[in-house]
Amino acid sequence: MPPMDKNSYTLYTWQFLASLFVIIACVIVVVLQVIFSGSVNAPTAILLTVIFVVWYFFSTIVVEKQRHERLNALAIEMRADNVTLEARIAERTQDLFRSKTHTDAIIESLTLGLVEYQGNNTVVRVNKAAEEMLGIKRNDVVGKQILQADMAVHNLSSLGEVTFFTSTEAMPKQKQGNPYEATVDEITITYPAERTLQVITLRLPNEATGEGGFIKLLRDITREKLVERSKSNFITVAAHQLRTPLSAIRWAINLILADTSRLTQDESNILKSGASATEQVINLINDLLDVSQIEEGKFGYEFAQGDLATVIKKSVAPFEKKAQEKGVTFNLSVPSSATPATFDEKKVGTIIQNLLANAVTYTGANGHVNINLEYGDRFATVTIADTGAGIPADEIMRLFTKFFRSKKALQLETSGSGLGLYIAKNIVERHGGRITLESEEGKGTIVSFTLPLRKEDIPEE
Repeated sequence: MPPMDKNSYTLYTWQFLASLFVIIACVIVVVLQVIFSGSVNAPTAILLTVIFVVWYFFSTIVVEKQRHERLNALAIEMRADNVTLEARIAERTQDLFRSKTHTDAIIESLTLGLVEYQGNNTVVRVNKAAEEMLGIKRNDVVGKQILQADMAVHNLSSLGEVTFFTSTEAMPKQKQGNPYEATVDEITITYPAERTLQVITLRLPNEATGEGGFIKLLRDITREKLVERSKSNFITVAAHQLRTPLSAIRWAINLILADTSRLTQDESNILKSGASATEQVINLINDLLDVSQIEEGKFGYEFAQGDLATVIKKSVAPFEKKAQEKGVTFNLSVPSSATPATFDEKKVGTIIQNLLANAVTYTGANGHVNINLEYGDRFATVTIADTGAGIPADEIMRLFTKFFRSKKALQLETSGSGLGLYIAKNIVERHGGRITLESEEGKGTIVSFTLPLRKEDIPEE
């Protein structure tokens, strides 16, 4: 018997109650006959039995008929629902197929190489661009688990390099709380041709287990690197060729200014202006040479133990006169007791000078520049805060790029290379530290950077 729905249950209840009523009526008739006649005669008993049986079968037929009609109605509704459900499933299946087709077409037409892996480094997908870059055939590698030993296999060496360069080292660098944070690295491969690739690694976490696969996006930046190297070489040669005559001009002007008794006031002012302009150009050339050396990996570092407080005090001294002329107050806060740290004194001095130059230049009269040094367990933190013009929020992300200067900075000071923060960021990161900048337009800027105290925390070159 099929399970009863609500309507069937009501019918059976009605049948039971009606049958109970008939039984009670029969019992009443029997009792009355016994009371008045002293016994129940056979015709009466037979009549009551026949009435009950006829009633029971009649009511059963009625109930079953109504229940059968209800079941037929339910069956018709279910068939209609099934047809609707099948249509929806077919439509959804078609949408999924169309979406997959579109995704496959997009991936296949990408100029970026794409390799998708399971968590155990088994290759799931390879697009055409990745085949060409890595010298592989997808039919040979899809479904294959890539092992570190494959890096020594000629035709799999580049795929092995791409697989293991970032999957184990760069993944821990991803930000906590954002499992989809991508990492970007650069590697050089030699098969099937020597290329420099930018490798973007993106995790694909499994919501159930927390473990999933990952995707590698590959961009061939060989030509960009060649152009960049050519530009760097040009800048280096030009800067060297310009610095020598400019240094001679500066020396000649300073020699004349050493004895101003034979000069008129106007002549003296012109020479001082020329000396200042020459100094600015020499500083720009020095910045360009520093950038060139950073990009070529030739920006030599000499790490040694020293006192950061002493370096900060030396770096502040040259700016005190300029700050005084502008009416800017310096507030220096360093611990009274020295804590040894390992760093390159000259390079750290460059960081502080670059940051102080910005702070003093863009802070107006009656402003303040605060320099603070704090020691932690493993890192020292240097913070330089000013009450200057501040930086628009939409420009903050670009401040550490080469040659970028804020629109506000250009309005207040036309001179400047836009290289100071770029150089500072590279020096900090080479030490194993981190630099951050917070600013609000019209209220000032806070720049903080950290430096490791122990030599073992400084990354190898």
